[in-house]
Amino acid sequence: MGGTRDDELSSSMAILGLLIERPDTAGGLERRLAERFAADGFVHSTGHSALRRLAATGYVRTGVEGRPEGRVRRAGAVGPERAGHDQAKRDRAQERFVVTPEGVTAFQRWLGTASATPLIREDLRGKIAFLAPSDLPRMIDILRAEEDMCAAEYESVHARMGEIELGVEGAPAGSFDLARGRPPERSADLSQGRAPEGPFDLAQWRARMRLLLLRDEATVWMTRRQRLERMRAYLEDLFEEFRGARPGRSAPFGR
Repeated sequence: MGGTRDDELSSSMAILGLLIERPDTAGGLERRLAERFAADGFVHSTGHSALRRLAATGYVRTGVEGRPEGRVRRAGAVGPERAGHDQAKRDRAQERFVVTPEGVTAFQRWLGTASATPLIREDLRGKIAFLAPSDLPRMIDILRAEEDMCAAEYESVHARMGEIELGVEGAPAGSFDLARGRPPERSADLSQGRAPEGPFDLAQWRARMRLLLLRDEATVWMTRRQRLERMRAYLEDLFEEFRGARPGRSAPFGR
């Protein structure tokens, strides 16, 4: 739905999940989408487009709440047509979206399905595929600049993680921290066990999930920076080989 790859988070599923948490207006959904999925690159108006698709498939329905009763208040020389138009715009702004039972079923089906194997397809790989020896200096500069960007993003994510950790009670930092290595092995297959029961602090639960996503994001930026460093080192070795300065030195990815 929405033309995304199988391994990408579709805006439709993100919007459905937000609406299952609570009904909202289109503007409210745009704000929540940008806040919850800041790292996923959803552009402005993504929520509006997703809502149209979801309404067309019957996964959401709409209704106007809070519409004032009585006649439309007129200001100045505004005629009835203009007043009616302005009222229609206010109605659309107040229009709240809710998930239908079919939408809940579709979301639960998506939630319980394993994600597809991600594709390794990105702009940088295409540039390197067509790289000529004369392009080496420029590509090395590009890789170095991207390394610096990754380092800055990593630090930004860590700052946000610290803010959330202060408000999360008993966060298991050691076992959750994906950026610090492999998590501990579990002795049992938890997927076959019963779901936890009892009262939950919903705000704490959502903070835990937000913390996990931020730690995963930190891992992505750290791993990408390391990958870029290896690629740059390899290209620098090639550059020196072509100049005849250091022939034969082994490179990080081999030959």
